[in-house]
Amino acid sequence: MAERDSWATMNGATRVVDAEDSRVAFGALLQPGATATAKSVGIINSAGSPGLVSATAPTPDVNVKVFAFQAVIPATRGMGPYIATLDADKTLNVLGADPADPSNARRDLIIARQTDTYYADGSTAYTVLRIKGTPAGSPVDPDPTQGGLYPDYLLLARIRIAAGATTVTGAMIDDLRPARVVGLGGVVPVASLTERAALPAVPGLTIYRRDKGWTEVYNSTAGTWQCQGTVTTGALADITHPYTGQLAILTTDNYMYRWTGSAWVVVANVSGTTPGGDWELGDQGIGTPTLLTNWSVVTPPVGLSLAAGVFTVNVPGWWHVTCSVRFNNATADKYVFVAGTGPGNVWGKDSTSAAANSQAIATKKLVAGQQFRCYAYAGSPSTAVHEGAGDDVPGVSAVWLGP
Repeated sequence: MAERDSWATMNGATRVVDAEDSRVAFGALLQPGATATAKSVGIINSAGSPGLVSATAPTPDVNVKVFAFQAVIPATRGMGPYIATLDADKTLNVLGADPADPSNARRDLIIARQTDTYYADGSTAYTVLRIKGTPAGSPVDPDPTQGGLYPDYLLLARIRIAAGATTVTGAMIDDLRPARVVGLGGVVPVASLTERAALPAVPGLTIYRRDKGWTEVYNSTAGTWQCQGTVTTGALADITHPYTGQLAILTTDNYMYRWTGSAWVVVANVSGTTPGGDWELGDQGIGTPTLLTNWSVVTPPVGLSLAAGVFTVNVPGWWHVTCSVRFNNATADKYVFVAGTGPGNVWGKDSTSAAANSQAIATKKLVAGQQFRCYAYAGSPSTAVHEGAGDDVPGVSAVWLGP
């Protein structure tokens, strides 16, 4: 039929709403399904591990335990889902009732099944039960419908029983529980991208990514799931469809990034520590020109590194670099400069004609992985030296100013 009797109506003094009408009406309050009138089926979201099938604890035996749960079970032969409840943990006998075959393995299934005499079933009952498999060299799952007689069920678990097994251990149980479902307008918990992909394309449907710890909303205009607000992640690629302006904090480097529409760019340092560092130069002879290499750490670097006189920045943005050298020779033609790829790529330069300090400064916007170097030049041999034992000149400092 097209029109269903509404909840709740009467024809005069006569009740007209039947069980199927009731299921349809109640289903309107549940999580949407793939069509305008269909509802999602699965385990109703709750605390703990609803519907989990586990080995007997602390010592495995011939049984398994099914944790209490409520579920939305499909009514494949009518409309409106069944709302089913297992109100206490249930023990199912597996190997005591049907010992393992001595030669071949088998697979059993644990299911939650609803039967209904209205659709010609032999009884109307909700049962959590075991479906026994057939031993074989390459065993397969048994038919949960038992030849198509009982089509309304949810899979909970598979038990892989080896030949000669005498107990059911946790390693033998495959968790086959369907995704969790909620009431209409509720936030749907999903365990993975796979579960997200199985959801219907309902505008505004909101999910909680249990694997990521954030919420996403289905944007029907864009046809994508999009994170809401600022998210924290270990990989920016996990945000599958960022919107322009989306903010994300990357835990691997403690920076906040913004999605421009085509790329993630750094917008803030949220580590609590400003990237940078400074080094002191040990006495070093200066020629024409000389890469300064005899560095020792004064402030441990953050966001940049030094190897063989080459500084590498790991944080993109504006960097301020200062290099100071004290020459011991008063001859003219002495310089200090900060350079990029080499002495032919000078960023900042200064000179002195006395036995004194010279300081070069450079402020540059650098990309991650870009390098700089510090050089000194003396037309006549000179040495970079310290005026006093506690001085940090000669030395270099670099500090990140921002993105």
